[in-house]
Amino acid sequence: MDVKLGVKSILEKIKTLSIFGGKGLIGFDIGNSSLKAVYLKKEPGGWKVIDYFYDEFSPVLRRDITSPERREEILRKLKNVFSSKFPKIKKVSTSVSGNQVIVRNVKFPKMAPQDLEKTIQYEAEPYIAFDIRDVYLSTQILKDVIEEDQPKMETILVAAKREFIDDRISIFQEVGVMPVVIDVDAFAVINLYEANHDSFYGENILFLDIGAGTTNLTITENGYPKIVRDLFTGSNEITNAIATSLRIDFEDAEELKKKYGIVSTLELDEMENPEEAEQVSSIITNTIDDILSDVRRSLDYFNTISETGGDVSKVVLSGGGAKLRNLINYIHLQLNIPCEIINPWKNIEMAEDAFLKEHTPEFAVALGLALRREKDTK
Repeated sequence: MDVKLGVKSILEKIKTLSIFGGKGLIGFDIGNSSLKAVYLKKEPGGWKVIDYFYDEFSPVLRRDITSPERREEILRKLKNVFSSKFPKIKKVSTSVSGNQVIVRNVKFPKMAPQDLEKTIQYEAEPYIAFDIRDVYLSTQILKDVIEEDQPKMETILVAAKREFIDDRISIFQEVGVMPVVIDVDAFAVINLYEANHDSFYGENILFLDIGAGTTNLTITENGYPKIVRDLFTGSNEITNAIATSLRIDFEDAEELKKKYGIVSTLELDEMENPEEAEQVSSIITNTIDDILSDVRRSLDYFNTISETGGDVSKVVLSGGGAKLRNLINYIHLQLNIPCEIINPWKNIEMAEDAFLKEHTPEFAVALGLALRREKDTK
């Protein structure tokens, strides 16, 4: 099976995976905790949400993402969504992340795109921890650069385990549809932000997509992705820490996480159980601090490679973890960088829908994927 991963050049608006025509696609995000799908329609001046789907996995399957039972549950949910919501749809876009996927910003010797495509397996091998024979590779040339007086080209290189991608394709094929775009979660979020913010090309932005099992970290510089990392700490890690510390089950710990979030000193006096609130808040901030330690290392590295001085103007949060109470303020204080939750509704219209509005951060990847198009080029 010949598969290319869709690597999006933000500046040139080029999508490299294209198979058929030019119609809109439904964006499917199969996350650790839930399945999200969005269908958008292009309209003058923007986009419109036609329909969406959201279904959570059971707590057991949220924690065991490799079990056969989880795969069967994904199939069941997909059959449900296509029969109930999208019975005529046969083509979709989806995305991947995690330890089966590697994304690198790499400078290769200057060459024609067709020559890079022919030699990519040899050029990419030093940058890939996997056996090169076991991965699908995709590159996107970002721009030409001069390094040590030699002409080079800056690229985004993506490698994904063949077994992982083949299984993802197979899951959709088993319910009668074809994923004609396979993107990377981080690029889908950037795609969504770009579609709603004209200032994207004049800023350096840190994106944190905080999922249940993984936090996708991306730093863009004037529209170019410079650093793309997956941190294997997500909101499930917070829940597990609460469950372990308080000796309660996962479900009860999840409820406490949602109830309290990060509690400020001033808020403690207003709590019914301030001792419990303080304890839960402390556990949460300990895990968030682990994530922020990785973030600081990435920011330090960005300072060494930045062409614009390395100052990041804002942090943009997405994913279910972004809804954690007071997280925006906490990150702002810890990093001394303004922080906000992604807002996709500037150029995407939605009907008054309380659920979709409340869960907007969780739909960021699916919305970004729904903006993708078959045969997507400039």
